Amino acid sequence: MLKEYRNILGEIILAERFSGSIEQKRRYHVKDKAVLGIEYRGNRWSILTIYGEELVFQGDWIVSVGSKRWVVKDDVFHNMYEEVEAK
Repeated sequence: MLKEYRNILGEIILAERFSGSIEQKRRYHVKDKAVLGIEYRGNRWSILTIYGEELVFQGDWIVSVGSKRWVVKDDVFHNMYEEVEAK
């Protein structure tokens, strides 16, 4: 579920933890190598980010600001972002 978070600079972003759900795969246009018939070792999912095509693992966070998107590891995410309380 997408939620608002504040980074250490005070900027608001949208983020959600990647679970590999069908909804997330559609939302982020996730490439599933198993479905595409592409041979893989380890991780099977990737998404297009501001850094190019990037692997995404279950438990990673997908962070979005407008149309820009990137992947953040769970431990890094918790050190850099805090959830914005609903008003």
